[in-house]
Amino acid sequence: MPRPSAPDVSAARAVIEAQAGTAHVAGRSETDLTMAGHAEPIEVRAYQGDASWAGYPIINGRWYSGTTEAVAGSRMLNLTGTEVGDTIALTTGDGPKRVTIVGEVFSNGSDGVIVMDMAGLPGAVPDGFEVGLAAGTDHAAYLASLRSALTAALPDGGADAQLSAETQENEVITVMIGLIAVLTLLLTTVAGLGVVNTVMLTTRERVHEIGVLKSVGMTPCQVRVLVVSSVVLVGAVGGSMAVPLGIALHGWALPVMASSAGLVLPSPVLDVYPLWTVVALGAGGILLAVLAALVPAGWAARSRPSAALRAE
Repeated sequence: MPRPSAPDVSAARAVIEAQAGTAHVAGRSETDLTMAGHAEPIEVRAYQGDASWAGYPIINGRWYSGTTEAVAGSRMLNLTGTEVGDTIALTTGDGPKRVTIVGEVFSNGSDGVIVMDMAGLPGAVPDGFEVGLAAGTDHAAYLASLRSALTAALPDGGADAQLSAETQENEVITVMIGLIAVLTLLLTTVAGLGVVNTVMLTTRERVHEIGVLKSVGMTPCQVRVLVVSSVVLVGAVGGSMAVPLGIALHGWALPVMASSAGLVLPSPVLDVYPLWTVVALGAGGILLAVLAALVPAGWAARSRPSAALRAE
């Protein structure tokens, strides 16, 4: 995102719009304003031009239209007790500015943020630009090319370009994903150990039967297949039961985790299970059972028929 000095705003925008791969450009200005009835300052992000593409998923309501409307992040609404449809008063350099909150958006970058049209803030000018790239554009190549173009057009160093899509405002999301990954690893480990324990006990109970089969010519490879195949049905049943329960847990746990951080998650964050993913997760139960059965299967294949036949 280029951050030019004020005199170079128009030149910087022209360079960005001329860059191959640019799909959207919107000037952005950030400032802290006081809201009537709330002691702490509110961060206001004002955009010059259409910014509905800039990465604020709508949770409730709609995107703003005109200079008297705005959208607000969930934290801002929670902290100030504001609801979609309310009209608030912001204190600007030219006096109070009344705007109506017409939508709730997902934004986790600050304690409270309002997004509105820059034309609604007298005297506001862009101090940076949000840039949306066309589909298939290489981010790194675009960034390098834009930096060269900005340096050539603005040799005084008043503008730079930064790739922020992967890092901007992701602290809370990163923590949530890390926690979910740790829980998934722990649950997978416990499930695998449970299968190993069950199959090991079952195999030891069948040691005499395995000894008889090996004495009549069953090979170690066939013994492994016998033990592993005995858990396929268990894995299939477990997977078919665990997947819907896991989806239900996901739908309950993520909103609770987000709520603890003062956030409301949009539907794209929650609706992440297409049919092929559900089928793959169900098949994962079979895979987990098969992998866990390899250890007892190896033990059964290595056991001597004579020792097995003496066992009861």
